[in-house]
Amino acid sequence: MKLIPSSLRRLMASVLIAALPIGTALAQEVVLGASVQLTGPVANTGRYYRDAYQLAIDKINGAGGAKIAGQSHKLALKLYDKPAFWVKMAALLTVLVFTFVFQLPLARREVSGLAAKALAIVSLALWLTVALAGRWIGFS
Repeated sequence: MKLIPSSLRRLMASVLIAALPIGTALAQEVVLGASVQLTGPVANTGRYYRDAYQLAIDKINGAGGAKIAGQSHKLALKLYDKPAFWVKMAALLTVLVFTFVFQLPLARREVSGLAAKALAIVSLALWLTVALAGRWIGFS
């Protein structure tokens, strides 16, 4: 008499085969990513970060790599340069100038009608640009 039906035995065998040690299937190199400014006005600072990250990775790899689940893995570095950051900073600067040079002085005069609506539309458009640039940073 069979205690386990054949379909269940096949399912269990499939699960066991899938769960066998997967050390060979795991990547032997772990890639670490960083978003740094390698272009633009603060590129020097970005290069300092790049060099510091690379120095740390070289030291860890020189000591045998990072231990993950009892196995040693070498580390690699992938850098991302985000030009969208500068788009956001330019949009933010534009919003600040617009707010302090145009919007606040006109709001103190209690502007109404078409001028108030125009200020609101421009303000919303500028803030939307800042928000979308932030999303661009996140998804690029």
